[in-house]
Amino acid sequence: MPPSLRRSIAVLTLLLLATACGRGAAVAPTSEPQPAAGGSLTYALTGDPVSVTPLYGGDPSGIVVERNVFQGLVDADPSTLRVVPSIARGWSSNADGSVWTFHLRPGVSFPGGNGPVTASTFAQDWSLLCSPQVASPNAAVLAPVAGYDACRNGAGRLSGVRAASPTTLVVHLDHPVRDFPAWLVDPATWAFPPRLAATPAERAAFEHAPVGSGPYAVQRLIHSEHPAGKAAVPGDVVLTANPAYDGPRPRIGRIDMPVVTQADAARSIAAYRAGRYQVLGVPPAAADVVRADPTFDRQLVEAPRLSLIYLRASPGAPPLAGGVDASGVVSQALGKSAQPADGLLPAGMPGYVPGAAHPAPHSVAGETVTLTHVDSPTLASITVALAESLRHGGARVRVVPHGQWTVSQLDLQSPSADSALALLAGPGATEAAAAENASGRSRDVDLLAAHEQLLGRGDLIPLAFGSTELLVASDVHGLALDALGAPRLSAAWRTQG
Repeated sequence: MPPSLRRSIAVLTLLLLATACGRGAAVAPTSEPQPAAGGSLTYALTGDPVSVTPLYGGDPSGIVVERNVFQGLVDADPSTLRVVPSIARGWSSNADGSVWTFHLRPGVSFPGGNGPVTASTFAQDWSLLCSPQVASPNAAVLAPVAGYDACRNGAGRLSGVRAASPTTLVVHLDHPVRDFPAWLVDPATWAFPPRLAATPAERAAFEHAPVGSGPYAVQRLIHSEHPAGKAAVPGDVVLTANPAYDGPRPRIGRIDMPVVTQADAARSIAAYRAGRYQVLGVPPAAADVVRADPTFDRQLVEAPRLSLIYLRASPGAPPLAGGVDASGVVSQALGKSAQPADGLLPAGMPGYVPGAAHPAPHSVAGETVTLTHVDSPTLASITVALAESLRHGGARVRVVPHGQWTVSQLDLQSPSADSALALLAGPGATEAAAAENASGRSRDVDLLAAHEQLLGRGDLIPLAFGSTELLVASDVHGLALDALGAPRLSAAWRTQG
């Protein structure tokens, strides 16, 4: 056993105890006034959502909308990351975790006459998710399900998922996965009316008028446009309480979500000060400035997010592991508050071990390195800082459209360490499979070994763990952030008067 692995195992038990709680963030202390219903809320999105549907969503702004419009079989408690019931009231598995049975709550339905949510809904939705015709970027979450490969190759359905009755869903896996319910925390697996996404034209319409069974419904969805020679069209999303929701009615009936640009953080913060927004995401580059302002002491809400910013190499790329000063790069790009990554599993995820990434020092002097140009403001700033750092180390560096190394971000939609490593390993990789059929100490050892195997490949270099920072007006209460960095808006309320 490598010394680093023994060292990691030694701290694992204490770490898991330390990280089992405190994952979420809530604006409201327990001494607040009594909750009140009514009013509206303006929640500024710091980017135009790529998609707000399970089929194509996953970007940070899209997740903010998606998590409040849709719901799945299970969810994760924002404070503990424990998997809790949602549409499924309970579940069970066979002895080795290769067959899972989910028992659904009756009476869950979609608004607008789009019918009930049944076991068949999930069977059809998941078949669409893995279909090559749909080409969902989120399909890999279903990789453990029997028939996934055939579905991806055009079989037309996911054979491992069966509706035994309207309220009983049976899922067969092609190998045991003991934490499979945790994979279903990913909003990609959440319910939508399958008939609204059966054809390309219907899927295009669904992207503009999404329908879920969550506490809110999309009333308006406008994507930002910047046509040449014409006035820009600002993006905006408006949510209203879903009349078909079977849970407690949201206290705030209308949420307006204008899209603001991260490129002009000062103007956005000024608009927040003026009361135009009650909630504003803080761009990473502005976090230190906001922290230094004493007027924001009680309004800045911070929470870790299951997110990893990392470098990925293309075939033939020069080795950089051990030659990248991740801490310096991240601090230069994102400020002193940024959290450099010390492994592939984010802090707070069960399975995270501090110091898992410990490459031997490596000189980059004389190397020729090309970095990929990326559009994301956050990743672009890291790319610039990385280029400067490598040049300081003696490398010749260019930023080009398609470089040898790319700064990427993975928002981990599930608190499952297995699924995180599987996504980072890539299709067909075996490095992350060892821990899936283990338990207890054996699982811990296998999980850490898989982690180190992936790092040992040399094509993944962790840079930073993600976090969510919001400015929240003092009259907003009960706004909780989950492990995806997305708010649970249904419990939020505003002080009246």
